[in-house]
Amino acid sequence: MHCASTVSEKYAHHAEGYTARLDTIQAVVLLRKLAFLDAGNAERRLVASRYSEAFAGVGDLELPPVPAGSAPVWHLFVVRTGDPAELAAFLAERRIATARHYPDPVHLVPAYARLGYERGDFPRAEAHARRVFSLPLFPGMTEAQVDAVVSAVRGFFDGPVLT
Repeated sequence: MHCASTVSEKYAHHAEGYTARLDTIQAVVLLRKLAFLDAGNAERRLVASRYSEAFAGVGDLELPPVPAGSAPVWHLFVVRTGDPAELAAFLAERRIATARHYPDPVHLVPAYARLGYERGDFPRAEAHARRVFSLPLFPGMTEAQVDAVVSAVRGFFDGPVLT
């Protein structure tokens, strides 16, 4: 049997699995960290708010929707754009890390091949998967770091300024 933890590349899942690795020591550490959870979530919300304001109407960026009455904690800040690889490369040149979390829709992941779905069966999911990527967002992110991300993303879409 193939070991589920053996992955040739990130997000190339060949078997269903779970994450259930909490032992007693980890539980003790997490209990201590609970005291910082609300502050960390507030910091994430602040970064997400700054991104949302700074990127409104920029290029073809589609920002994450926030349904009325919700208060997301922003584990990720996932945007959509026509060429996420090009934008990610541009940001990487400026030492800004991004990620493509789950770049394949679930129906195309090898672990679920047994379900028999093929490319084209869920065109909206596939279109979203081609266009998404995550900008950096974490508790403790400094204003300078947020400003660098904002400046670089806007610079990508605005192009070089000629003087």
